[in-house]
Amino acid sequence: MKRNDIQFDARLQRALTSIPPPGEGRGCHAALLGVANLCARRRIAPEEAVARIRANIPAGDRKVDDREITEAVQKAYREAGGGRPVVLPPKAPPAIADGKAALEAMVARGRGVTEEELRKASPLPLPSEPVQAAQLLLMRLYRFDEYLYIGPHDGAGILNESIRPAGAWVQHLQAGEVAWPHIMPNPLSGQPAKTKDGKDSLRCDAAVAGFRYALVEFDNLPLADQLAFWQGIDLPVVALIHTGGKSVHGWVDAWAYAGRELKTAEDWQGVIKVKLFDQYLIPLGVDRACRNPSRLSRIPGHFRADKGQWQRLLWLAPPQGGAQ
Repeated sequence: MKRNDIQFDARLQRALTSIPPPGEGRGCHAALLGVANLCARRRIAPEEAVARIRANIPAGDRKVDDREITEAVQKAYREAGGGRPVVLPPKAPPAIADGKAALEAMVARGRGVTEEELRKASPLPLPSEPVQAAQLLLMRLYRFDEYLYIGPHDGAGILNESIRPAGAWVQHLQAGEVAWPHIMPNPLSGQPAKTKDGKDSLRCDAAVAGFRYALVEFDNLPLADQLAFWQGIDLPVVALIHTGGKSVHGWVDAWAYAGRELKTAEDWQGVIKVKLFDQYLIPLGVDRACRNPSRLSRIPGHFRADKGQWQRLLWLAPPQGGAQ
């Protein structure tokens, strides 16, 4: 080993053992990125960097989950690689023998977390104005040329009206135009495809062009428990959206979960529908209807007159694929 390598390894070890305890104002989050940057410069494998950082985080006032560590490593290695996305091998979720007990444990881990605390912990700083938050979500999760459906829940999907490129939707919101209530998290092809009933549609499963985000929501879990669930579960979450009603919609990064790009409906079926939903999330009680890739989510920036509340962005993280 070269002398410079020995010195650098000593510097890296000092940084690892100097990570401050996690807690308000202690600098733990920033330290994770600093250590990840050193690991990237030393060309340590990303998965080894995650393991080293995890092993050296001291006890503190809050739990640092693998999602926070992974996001720091991905950011550091992406910047070191000139913007090239870093794919980490997925962490297999534990087998769930008792879904109710597992859900209670996850909720207990995050018990007491508030919306404001989630917003402050968001990897990407969030604007306070709801429509600006919607613009940020579109700019960070999509390329500007990707077609997105944004409209009412029962909208048919009309090209250049409710289906437009993400960049056109950003301009739409910047111009002060109406913010529709729903969005399909996965990009569309812009071309008609056949539904299960054999009809042509622009916004069905077969019209999905990018299998990137899985929508996760609960039907009957109290809102405080939903917030605790998202704080306590270890999944690569790119967005959390308060629906302005009784739910929080979570968007899971499908590529990060799979450890690879999902290119086809068959990929989605095997990884997201079967492994993520059928074997893991549905036993926890999430809505089983969310398993298909063309599922609609609420979008931040829409004011729900029936509830007297805004749909609000609570969390936003850089995705594994798509816009950065």
